[in-house]
Amino acid sequence: MIGNPPYVRQEQLKDKDFFKDHFEVYDSVADLYVYFYEVSHCLLRRFGRFGMVTSNKFMRAAYGKNLREFLSRVAYVREILDFGDLPVFLEVSAYPCIVLTIKGDEERGPIRYLRVPSLDFDSLERLVEEQGGELPSSVIEDADWRLVNPEEFRILEKMEQIGVPLKVWLGDTKINYGIKTGLNEAFFIDEATRARLIAEDPKSAEIIKPLVVGEDIKRYEIEFRNRYLIFTRRGIDIDRYPAIKGHLEQFRERLEPRPPNWDEEKQGKWPGRKPGAYAWYEIQDTIDYYADFENPKILYQDIAERGTFAYDTQGLFANNTVYLIGTSNPFLLGLLNGKLVEFWFRRTGAEYRGGYLRFFSQYMERIPICRIAFVTPQEERARLVEEGKHLYREALEKTKQANTTQALFSDLLAFVEERLKKIHQPDPELVRKHNADPLNKDWQISERQPWEQSDVVHDILAFLAEEMIRMNREKQKEMKAFLSWLEAELNIQPDKKGRIGIEALTGKTKLNNYLGDYQKGEPELPFGEFWEILRKNKSRIGRPLSHEFMAQLQEAYEWSLTKLRPIKERLRLTDALIDQIVYRLYGLTEEEIRIVEGG
Repeated sequence: MIGNPPYVRQEQLKDKDFFKDHFEVYDSVADLYVYFYEVSHCLLRRFGRFGMVTSNKFMRAAYGKNLREFLSRVAYVREILDFGDLPVFLEVSAYPCIVLTIKGDEERGPIRYLRVPSLDFDSLERLVEEQGGELPSSVIEDADWRLVNPEEFRILEKMEQIGVPLKVWLGDTKINYGIKTGLNEAFFIDEATRARLIAEDPKSAEIIKPLVVGEDIKRYEIEFRNRYLIFTRRGIDIDRYPAIKGHLEQFRERLEPRPPNWDEEKQGKWPGRKPGAYAWYEIQDTIDYYADFENPKILYQDIAERGTFAYDTQGLFANNTVYLIGTSNPFLLGLLNGKLVEFWFRRTGAEYRGGYLRFFSQYMERIPICRIAFVTPQEERARLVEEGKHLYREALEKTKQANTTQALFSDLLAFVEERLKKIHQPDPELVRKHNADPLNKDWQISERQPWEQSDVVHDILAFLAEEMIRMNREKQKEMKAFLSWLEAELNIQPDKKGRIGIEALTGKTKLNNYLGDYQKGEPELPFGEFWEILRKNKSRIGRPLSHEFMAQLQEAYEWSLTKLRPIKERLRLTDALIDQIVYRLYGLTEEEIRIVEGG
């Protein structure tokens, strides 16, 4: 049985009740190809062979769970070729794979697996022979398939043995997504609109919340861009806020929820929002967890090139391109922002064309978080943490004396490795507390045997994550100060969309990021290029761009960079140090570290 099922997304499937009644692989959001797998294997005789080209999404997505379980039960999956986001079919982003099986539940052999690196090959068969690896059949024995090359598989196994899933680690804390309003144009406002609404009615301030969207969330930092949300949640008395009501009235037709009896085939497309038990002036979602936005939390982008986890203490609200975790734990922040978690996520989560990752909760919840034994005597723990901080600060003073992060922080990394050896005497009372924690029921410690001091490493990692937050704020403060001075000097006129300041200029991205991103290896913007961007915008600038002003600006620009360069370098070094400590927490060998760094 061979084939290439038609590419039909689940939104186009009209009679889903039919699939629900007739297919055990059914899922309400499964695309059509999923059902071809079941039909094919039902038609095959015993030991019959199957091969199809389909989307690879079923191997990780929640909608593929039933199909994964079905294949694990009825067939020997003997070969999988995953093309990832390679453009095999130019007209569509299909994320294709080839799956070969033999029907039957007899003893299974290893699985031949290859993540095809590129389309530059003469013979696919020879490519598989030369680069494909064999995985044990256990990698697909349940609904969670882990399809990577053997070397990477061992790293994932090690992480899962040492850690617990994030969902378990968080306990009662949930991962939630940001707010879906149904019409952002009505509920998202700028600084000027906020000021006007509050001037008209001071009570408006009660339900206007600071807002961030996905692009505002960076690693260890949040760039608040003076966006605000009119937060009219379910049950609000809108008449208490006349200015807000007046603002929303202009969007009323587009805000009305579609009535249950509206027939779009006969009456045409409904001009408002989707059906729901909400009033025209209320945001679309119930947001029962809205209080989490007011509290300290970790925010991260829905789609990003790598994990972008940041800590918020300002009560920021977020739209639905952002997720939030209601915890203030900087240790977790350091882990999530590290290369090792990115490595894990790229091999178990959802990857999109261009190398982008989709941080769905179903994948996030499975991230293995290293278990920590908080059993070091408290005074000793505090003393050792201070010693680790001293080694860090001491190393930063010697940045010109070492070529690599490991060489620069060699003393601190040796200190960390010493802490992770099981040669230290734990506090018996803390051991009893550890053993009584339900999270540790399968990880019991003897009161009499030596143990590791992973809690010391935990505290050092938390400190370093806090340093990343502090240094990013320091960087952001200096850059904002310089750019605010520049805006005042230039007297920039608003553009046609009403954007003001640097946001109204062509080339604003380069101006706003003049320091360059150390994570991408970007250099600072040369002053000549900075000046040229301003010259191209001279029609919007309300002052002459004279030689005298150019000299004044260059002096201010160089002074700002003088303050920013050391911060940028410390950020780069500390970020790399966090990775090295995380590798040691998870017990990676030097070879495994090279695989992660190279991946």
